[in-house]
Amino acid sequence: MIWKFIDSGLNTGLNNMDFDLMLAKTLKTDEAILRLYGWKPYCISLGANQPEDSLNIEKVINDKLDFVKRPYRRQSDSSCRRVNLFSYVSFL
Repeated sequence: MIWKFIDSGLNTGLNNMDFDLMLAKTLKTDEAILRLYGWKPYCISLGANQPEDSLNIEKVINDKLDFVKRPYRRQSDSSCRRVNLFSYVSFL
Protein backbone atom coordinates (compact mmCIF):
# COMPACT_ATOMS: atom_id res chain seq x y z
CA MET A 1 0.00 0.00 0.00
CA ILE A 2 1.33 3.42 -0.98
CA TRP A 3 0.30 6.20 1.40
CA LYS A 4 -0.02 9.79 0.23
CA PHE A 5 -0.45 12.91 2.36
CA ILE A 6 -2.30 16.03 1.21
CA ASP A 7 -2.72 19.21 3.26
CA SER A 8 -5.13 21.19 1.11
CA GLY A 9 -5.67 24.02 3.60
CA LEU A 10 -8.88 26.02 3.94
CA ASN A 11 -11.51 25.85 1.19
CA THR A 12 -15.24 26.24 0.69
CA GLY A 13 -17.48 23.26 1.25
CA LEU A 14 -18.02 22.78 -2.47
CA ASN A 15 -14.27 22.87 -3.20
CA ASN A 16 -13.60 20.30 -0.44
CA MET A 17 -16.32 17.93 -1.67
CA ASP A 18 -15.17 18.28 -5.30
CA PHE A 19 -11.57 17.59 -4.23
CA ASP A 20 -12.64 14.43 -2.33
CA LEU A 21 -14.67 13.24 -5.31
CA MET A 22 -11.73 13.80 -7.69
CA LEU A 23 -9.43 11.86 -5.33
CA ALA A 24 -11.91 9.00 -5.08
CA LYS A 25 -12.27 8.79 -8.87
CA THR A 26 -8.51 8.80 -9.54
CA LEU A 27 -7.29 6.70 -6.63
CA LYS A 28 -5.34 3.59 -7.61
CA THR A 29 -6.06 0.27 -5.92
CA ASP A 30 -2.68 0.23 -4.15
CA GLU A 31 -2.98 3.79 -2.76
CA ALA A 32 -4.35 5.32 0.42
CA ILE A 33 -4.61 9.07 1.00
CA LEU A 34 -4.66 11.04 4.23
CA ARG A 35 -6.01 14.50 3.48
CA LEU A 36 -6.10 17.38 5.96
CA TYR A 37 -8.42 20.28 5.23
CA GLY A 38 -10.52 22.98 6.81
CA TRP A 39 -13.57 25.03 5.97
CA LYS A 40 -13.57 28.70 5.01
CA PRO A 41 -16.20 29.83 5.66
CA TYR A 42 -17.30 27.36 8.32
CA CYS A 43 -19.39 24.69 6.67
CA ILE A 44 -22.08 22.19 7.56
CA SER A 45 -21.52 18.92 5.72
CA LEU A 46 -24.65 16.83 5.25
CA GLY A 47 -24.37 13.09 4.75
CA ALA A 48 -25.46 11.61 1.45
CA ASN A 49 -28.74 10.41 2.99
CA GLN A 50 -29.35 13.41 5.27
CA PRO A 51 -32.16 15.65 4.00
CA GLU A 52 -31.39 19.31 3.36
CA ASP A 53 -34.59 20.27 5.15
CA SER A 54 -32.88 19.16 8.38
CA LEU A 55 -31.10 22.54 8.24
CA ASN A 56 -32.49 25.91 9.21
CA ILE A 57 -31.42 27.54 5.94
CA GLU A 58 -32.31 31.05 7.13
CA LYS A 59 -30.01 30.64 10.16
CA VAL A 60 -27.24 29.16 8.00
CA ILE A 61 -27.40 32.22 5.72
CA ASN A 62 -27.67 34.72 8.60
CA ASP A 63 -24.68 33.14 10.34
CA LYS A 64 -22.70 33.29 7.06
CA LEU A 65 -22.13 29.54 7.02
CA ASP A 66 -21.61 27.33 4.02
CA PHE A 67 -23.29 23.94 3.58
CA VAL A 68 -22.75 21.00 1.26
CA LYS A 69 -24.10 17.53 0.75
CA ARG A 70 -21.56 14.71 0.57
CA PRO A 71 -21.46 13.04 -2.84
CA TYR A 72 -22.37 9.39 -3.15
CA ARG A 73 -22.59 6.69 -5.79
CA ARG A 74 -25.50 4.39 -6.44
CA GLN A 75 -24.85 0.86 -5.23
CA SER A 76 -25.72 -0.44 -8.69
CA ASP A 77 -22.96 1.63 -10.28
CA SER A 78 -20.54 -0.92 -11.74
CA SER A 79 -17.60 1.45 -11.25
CA CYS A 80 -18.20 1.61 -7.51
CA ARG A 81 -15.27 0.21 -5.54
CA ARG A 82 -13.74 0.45 -2.11
CA VAL A 83 -11.96 3.76 -1.69
CA ASN A 84 -8.97 4.22 0.63
CA LEU A 85 -9.55 7.92 1.23
CA PHE A 86 -9.31 9.37 4.72
CA SER A 87 -10.11 13.02 5.33
CA TYR A 88 -9.59 15.02 8.50
CA VAL A 89 -11.27 18.34 9.09
CA SER A 90 -9.58 20.97 11.22
CA PHE A 91 -11.81 23.43 13.04
CA LEU A 92 -8.93 25.68 14.09
